[in-house]
Amino acid sequence: MSLICIILIMYSLHKFLHALFALFMPCFMPYALFILKQRFPLKDDLMKWVRDISMANNFVLVTTKSDSGAKGRKEYVILGCEKHGAYIPYREPDLVEGTSTQKTGCPFRLKGRRTKDDKGWWLKVMDGRHIHLAAESLVGHNYAGRLNSEAKEDVINQAKTWVPPRKMLASLKEKDPSNLTTIQQIYGVCKRFRQSVRGSLTEIQYLLKKLDGEKYVHFERNEPGSEVIRDIFWAHPNAVKLFNTFPYVVIMDCTYKTSKYKLPLLEIVGLTSTDKTYSIAFYYIGSETTEDYIWALECMKSLISDQSRLPRVIVTDRDLALLSAASQSLPTTTHLLCLWHINKCVLAKCKEYVGTDDFAQEVMDKWAELVDAPTVPEFEAHWIELFNMCKHKHKLKFATYCSTTWLVHKQKFAKAWTNHVMHFGTTTSNRAEGAHASLKLMLRNSKGDPATSWDASHSLTTNRHTEIVASFERSMNKIDHLFKTPFYTNIRGFVSIKCLKLIDAELTRMRACGGRCDCLLRETHGLPCGCQLADYERIPYEAIHPFWKSLSWEHVPVADTGSSDICGLNHGEMHPEVEALTRYFHSLDTGGQSMVRRKLQAIYCPERSTLCTPELRIKSNRTPKLKESKQPKGRAIGSLTRDPSAFELTDKKIKKEKKSIAALMGHSAGQDGWP
Repeated sequence: MSLICIILIMYSLHKFLHALFALFMPCFMPYALFILKQRFPLKDDLMKWVRDISMANNFVLVTTKSDSGAKGRKEYVILGCEKHGAYIPYREPDLVEGTSTQKTGCPFRLKGRRTKDDKGWWLKVMDGRHIHLAAESLVGHNYAGRLNSEAKEDVINQAKTWVPPRKMLASLKEKDPSNLTTIQQIYGVCKRFRQSVRGSLTEIQYLLKKLDGEKYVHFERNEPGSEVIRDIFWAHPNAVKLFNTFPYVVIMDCTYKTSKYKLPLLEIVGLTSTDKTYSIAFYYIGSETTEDYIWALECMKSLISDQSRLPRVIVTDRDLALLSAASQSLPTTTHLLCLWHINKCVLAKCKEYVGTDDFAQEVMDKWAELVDAPTVPEFEAHWIELFNMCKHKHKLKFATYCSTTWLVHKQKFAKAWTNHVMHFGTTTSNRAEGAHASLKLMLRNSKGDPATSWDASHSLTTNRHTEIVASFERSMNKIDHLFKTPFYTNIRGFVSIKCLKLIDAELTRMRACGGRCDCLLRETHGLPCGCQLADYERIPYEAIHPFWKSLSWEHVPVADTGSSDICGLNHGEMHPEVEALTRYFHSLDTGGQSMVRRKLQAIYCPERSTLCTPELRIKSNRTPKLKESKQPKGRAIGSLTRDPSAFELTDKKIKKEKKSIAALMGHSAGQDGWP
C-alpha cells in the first residue's frame, strides 16, 4: 500500500513539474540549450547556430556589442534579445503619434569568443533569462524577415526591371514558404539599392548623367538668375530615328502627378506604319504657357534632320496656349483637336443646359450629324437645324456654348474639313492617353523625382521599340492567307500588315455599298480608294504612301547628303564654334570665365552640374479655404489617379441630383400611400 502511495505521489510530482516547466519555459530559456563544449571554426558558424536555436523557440537574437580584435585585443561578439535595453526619448515629451518601441530591458546575453589557441570559437551564457513570453509568430520581426544575399540580389534584379514589390514578395514566398519577409522590408531593399546607385549625386546630376550615358538628346533651361531647373526635355536615340522615319502625325498631351514637384509632364507621341505608338519625347514643363510650349516645339523640331519633313498633323486637346504655340512654331502643320474629348464636353453641357430627356438625345444626335457631315454645306445646314431646335425649346445657352467654344475651331475637328487631311486615322489624343497610363502603371506613385520618371520612361520606351521592330519583321516575313492572291503581289511584304487590312476593309465596304466611293481612304490614309482599286488587276507599289512602306528606322533621311549643313547648323566640324567660344571666353573677366567653365563642365561632365531641383510644394495641415480643392476621400497621398474632368464632374452632379429626387419621391409616395 505504501509503495502504491509513493508511486502515485511521484507521478503527481512529475506531472506538476512538467506543467510548471511548460508554463515558464517561454519566459526562461534553459541554459542547456546553449551550453555545449563544441567548438565552431568560424564566428559566422557560431552565430548561425545560435540564431537558429533561438528562432526555433520563437525568440530573435541580435548583435548588441562586438570587437574585431584590433590592437591586440581579443575578438568577441555579444548577442542579446531584440528587446534588450530601454528606450531613451530624445525629445520631451516623447508623445509623437505613430512612434513605438520594442525595448523591454530583457537581460538575455550570450558571448562568443575566440579560444585561447585561436583555432575556433566558444560560447558562454552570460544570462539565460527572458522576461517576456515567446512570440507566437516571427512575422514582422526585422531580423527574422531579413533577406539573405541571394534573395536580396533577386529583389534588386527585379527592381531593375520595374517589378512591383508585391510581386517580388510573392516570388520569395513561392520559392521559400517559410520566408518571414514583409512588404516593408522589400521596400527598404529597393530604396537602399536606388540610393547606392545614385551615390552622392543630386537628383539633377544623376538624371543628366543617365541621359548622357544612354545617348539621349536632351535640353534644359533654368530659372532666370538662378540655378533652379525650369524645363527639361529628353528623347531616346531610337525615338529620334523613329521620328525621322514617321514624322507625319504627332500627338501631344500633358499628364500630371508623376513627381513630387508637381510639374506637368508633356509627352509627345507618334505612330508607325504598323499602327504602333512610340514616344517621341518627354518634357517636364515649368508652366503651361505659350512661351514654354514654343520652346518644347522648337526642341522637337530640332530632332528632325530634314526640316522639309516637319510634322504634317498635330493632335492636341483644346489648350489655348498650345494652340497659339503650334500656330507660331508650326505654321504649315494642320492642327486637329481631340474629337473624343470634344464630344464628351458637349455631352456634359447638353446634360447641364438641355437635360437628360428624349429631346436632349435628339440634340446630341443632331450634334453627331453636324460633326460627321462630309461637306461644308451639309455642316452648315445641320448647324442651322441644331440652333433652331435649341431656340424653340429655349435652350440657347447650349447653342451659344457650342458656337463660342467649339465651332470657332470647326476646321480642327469637323469631318467636313478633317476628311481632307492625311491624318492616317488619328483624330483623337487616345494614343497619348494610353502612353500616360502605361507610364503611371510603372511609376506606381507620384512621390518620385524626375530621375525616377526617366527610369520608368526609359524602360517603357525600350520595350515599345522591341515591339515595333517585331511588328516590322512580321509585316516583311509573314504572309496572311487573306493576302496571298495576285492582287496583292506587288505590295505584299513591302508594306505593313495594317496597310493591307485597310485596303481589304475598303474592298469589303465597296461591295457592301454597291460600288459607291467617297475617296476617303485616299485623302486621309494615302491608300488607293475604292474607285481606284476597281481599276487595278494588281495594286501598284507606287500607289501606296511612303508612310506605309517604311518598315525600318535605321535609315534617317537628311536634306542634302553631300552637305554637312542642316537646319542652318554645321553638323560636321566645330572649328568655327570653338574659335568663337575661345574669343568670347578671353573677352570675359574672371567671374565670366568661371561661369563659362561651369557651363562647359555641365556638358561634358553632367555629374558636376550645378542645376538643382525646384522647391517642393508641400501641403500643410490647415483647413482649405472655400475655393481650394480638397483631397478626395479614399485618395491616397502620392496617388497617380488624375483629377476628374469637367464632363465627369457634371455626370457625377447629375447622378447625385437624380438620386436625391428619387429618394424624395419615394419618401412622398410612402406618405401618400402610393406603391
